[in-house]
Amino acid sequence: MTIPLAVVKRDGDIIEVPANELVVGDIVVLEAGKYIPADIRILEANNLFIDEAALTGESVPVEKNSHILKKEKLVLADQTNMAFMSTFITNGRAVGIVVANAVNSEIGKIAAGVISAKQEKTPLQIRLTKLTKIVSIFAVLLAIFVFVFFLLTDENSWPINLMTSVTIAIAVIPESLIVIVSVILSLSVKRMARVNVIVKKLDAVETLGSVNVICSDKTGTLTQNKMTVKEVIFNNETMKESDFQFETDNRAAFHFINCLTLL
Repeated sequence: MTIPLAVVKRDGDIIEVPANELVVGDIVVLEAGKYIPADIRILEANNLFIDEAALTGESVPVEKNSHILKKEKLVLADQTNMAFMSTFITNGRAVGIVVANAVNSEIGKIAAGVISAKQEKTPLQIRLTKLTKIVSIFAVLLAIFVFVFFLLTDENSWPINLMTSVTIAIAVIPESLIVIVSVILSLSVKRMARVNVIVKKLDAVETLGSVNVICSDKTGTLTQNKMTVKEVIFNNETMKESDFQFETDNRAAFHFINCLTLL
């Protein structure tokens, strides 16, 4: 909706230009409180910290520098001399050169991948498609069988026999199947809403129900980005965190708390 401004050095002057006018080779001045307008190789850095949660998922700001990295093909989180587009400067100042922008940036590659990704069918949709094919083939074969049977045994004319076979074929198809599936998914959404889970699409309920393993991390993507002690095992005794009391004269408890703090 809005285009951020970037501070660049052109022809010896420091000016502000819209981020979408940056080109590869521009010298950009970065400072705390601003978003990175493009992928930038850092040339000078002074106590620079960047929040890269939007790109790498790391919730803690990462320290950046202008050092030369000798290793090749590093993951984004290990490229400490790069500032990536759409990340946020939390502290410090820096000067860098634009090496990629727009769709050529790392965040642009992710956006292009999301747009071009093929939407896969849910397990329910796959099973319903398979069921539809089976029912359709069965209905056609049944209609042919009934038509031939009546044609050979019934005295009525063939148009009447054809109408009878078509009617039987239509009756085989479960017309209320879609309604039944929608009602079942709606009930599932209602049950999930009772435990504070909001589902935007009905298909998501069925897909989630087919999941066996969910892989996540501690960075806040699917979690609350915090780790909390729920139970403490001390001297072979399990107690809630609220029941654990730290006594200054208890050396065992002191060393226990000290070890946890060092971890």
